[in-house]
Amino acid sequence: MILWYYILVSGLILWFLIMIFAFVNNGSTKLKRIVRIKARQLIKFFINWRFCICFLIAWMITNGWCYVFIVLGRMFHLNWMLGVGLGYLSFLWLPFTPEKVVTFAIAIVLSKIIFPKDKKLHSMLEERKQAQKLNNKKNKQQFSAI
Repeated sequence: MILWYYILVSGLILWFLIMIFAFVNNGSTKLKRIVRIKARQLIKFFINWRFCICFLIAWMITNGWCYVFIVLGRMFHLNWMLGVGLGYLSFLWLPFTPEKVVTFAIAIVLSKIIFPKDKKLHSMLEERKQAQKLNNKKNKQQFSAI
């Protein structure tokens, strides 16, 4: 069951990426350049062995334990463990759960705690923070003029 879930999710992600690239190929060259730059920045940020370790730990904190509960509950016939694991997993599959957002937030906090001397990660986070502040100022000025 878990294998089918991962196959389905990876297929949906692949479909989403194909649709984005199809949109970008039909769009303007400025939009293509912006999407490529943003994609490279995200890939540089997430494809880092330090961040991958922190993401794995964060994933185990947020929902990895329920898969362990399901496997152990089935192996040792512990109905309470199976029930808790399946209950939490069914809650995660609801459309309004912010599990991925919380997982990434925990991974970023863990990367700051576990790897405090990682200048590359901290500089990228600081750049994103400054860009977001600038964007918020622009939006505030636009809405205050209205």
